[in-house]
Amino acid sequence: MRKTISLFASLPLLLAAISIIQISAEPVTLYDGNRRTLPDKQGWIYLLDPLFRNDSRQVIVDRAVNLNTLRKSADHAGYFARVPLMTPHPDLPEEFNRENGYQVGFTIQLPSERHVRPDRAGFSVIVTSRDLMGIELGFWTDEIFAQSVDFIHTEGNNQLPFRLANQYVDFVLEIKGENYSLSSADTEILTGPLRDYSGFGTPYDISDFLFFGDDTTSASASVNIRSIWIDTVLPGTEPPVVEPEPEPEPTPPVVGTDAVFTVDQEASTISITGNVLGNPLNSQGDGSLSTSFAGDLHTVISDTAIAFGPDSIIDANPNGDWAPLPGGKNGSAPADFGAKASVIIATADAAARNIEFALTSEGIDLNTDGTGFSPSGITIGIPEESAAAVDIAVGGFLPVNTSQSLAGLSGENASSEMATLTIVDNIQTLTLPIQTDVSFRVATPDDATLTFTGTIIASREIPATIEPPVVEPEPEPEPGIPTPPLPPVVVEPDTAPSLSIELLASGEIQLNWDAVEGRSYAIETSGTLNEWTASGDPIIVDSSTGRWTGPLETGATFYRIILIPAN
Repeated sequence: MRKTISLFASLPLLLAAISIIQISAEPVTLYDGNRRTLPDKQGWIYLLDPLFRNDSRQVIVDRAVNLNTLRKSADHAGYFARVPLMTPHPDLPEEFNRENGYQVGFTIQLPSERHVRPDRAGFSVIVTSRDLMGIELGFWTDEIFAQSVDFIHTEGNNQLPFRLANQYVDFVLEIKGENYSLSSADTEILTGPLRDYSGFGTPYDISDFLFFGDDTTSASASVNIRSIWIDTVLPGTEPPVVEPEPEPEPTPPVVGTDAVFTVDQEASTISITGNVLGNPLNSQGDGSLSTSFAGDLHTVISDTAIAFGPDSIIDANPNGDWAPLPGGKNGSAPADFGAKASVIIATADAAARNIEFALTSEGIDLNTDGTGFSPSGITIGIPEESAAAVDIAVGGFLPVNTSQSLAGLSGENASSEMATLTIVDNIQTLTLPIQTDVSFRVATPDDATLTFTGTIIASREIPATIEPPVVEPEPEPEPGIPTPPLPPVVVEPDTAPSLSIELLASGEIQLNWDAVEGRSYAIETSGTLNEWTASGDPIIVDSSTGRWTGPLETGATFYRIILIPAN
């Protein structure tokens, strides 16, 4: 693909289809001519160059597809297993690992081939591994040869044991270590070292890649392709059986007060940065890469920890009209983020819509005074059922209009800043820094990264601190009058105990009073001082200080402590 694949070079896409990892236990069929359908109906990407007025043809013949580019040598076409932005072949294994070795099999007949240069072929096969080491083979009717990194005819075989123009031939191309080997019927046809063609650009910079077709303006062919398969787990290279690690002990849940913080959307902003294929994302207009968020954070808070529950959802607010329309159609519509990127021959607009994040965590320790914590234990993810998506429109010679779902993507909060909890005038405020990265594949694994960075500020109202009642001290006994001795029975105290009230960080209230060890006390509450209600069962005090902890009631609340008479 020495003259035209620059057509696809470094397409600056915001998102590409995310491949599903598949581990092959046996050869995977990628094209089967017996199904009597074209390769692009079986998962392959069929591309033409030039895109218009191209006389290349594909038709079904004799349980195979015939690809014919003979009408004009300047026209070429072929089948791609993977192309940036477009959905890859659904059965394509995720990784072509040359260290373990893998095989690509294909059955073809080459009725006719013409070339005007000795280092070009009308039918070629390209294979690249995960690390971009691969091989391109050119096929003539009477010779098969390899391309050098400068695309010059190198090792070849012109003494073929078959007549490729007249018969179908089963080939197996094995990639192993530093070398390749092409064989047919267990007879080696050609062998040599792998090459790194990636300096030429796309598609040689696409890892785990296959191409079958005509990729040059200096040759053309009529080829019948009956089958294509791949096997990425060769005998003896199966991964060892690994015993699963024992499940870690679950973190004990935080026991405390349920606290719902409402996000202040005027003060909560998240921005997006990133790059795709090395090209940075740029804004479509003022503020298109930042937007405000709203929502609620459902937490459980104790004196020592905080946990974020699954109902903690924050939603982005649309910040303008950005291109393209939903589905990738031309035009502009409200969106949460608007980005664009450009390279030599193509431009791309992307609009992110319906963006929402779920924030979840196990218990995170608070600092010693309960006013801060590290946010690194929070997972920031887009729910599986979310409608979040990026709509994409690529201009230039190869226009593409599509939409990519973001549901299910997630990452850890990587912010190094501390989250804080403060209380001012009965308002508790949570300040939560956000930073999370999402990586995905366009041409090679993780060659695209989006970073979301910002701060979420949320608050909740807590009741005012209740001042403890003033207890008047009993008058001192008159001097000179002796105190009678206590009888040898339980003596009921004749003075009110000293009482104090504390408001805990968890939002609960704690009563403390001078007590008689071993005695029982009842705690009662009232809103009017007319009717009193017991707050639970009586408690037995085992020291000189009694303590009771309970929920903080709303509105004015009076408390009284009753010493239960001894039997």
